[in-house]
Amino acid sequence: MLPAGRGLAGGRPRRPPCRGGHSVTLVKDATGAFVHEGMHAAHAINGPTFAHAILTTEELLAQLG
Repeated sequence: MLPAGRGLAGGRPRRPPCRGGHSVTLVKDATGAFVHEGMHAAHAINGPTFAHAILTTEELLAQLG
């Protein structure tokens, strides 16, 4: 078992991808939740705190070309 807040990378604390210099895209129609309120929380409340973009699959594919 790993100590709380520690990852597998040499015992260094884990950082979310958005804080590690990575661009994060949340794809709305590729996420799931047990209840509607959970989906709302993921997209409208939590998503903007870490995602650089919140898109549908169609929007993402259009941007990728």
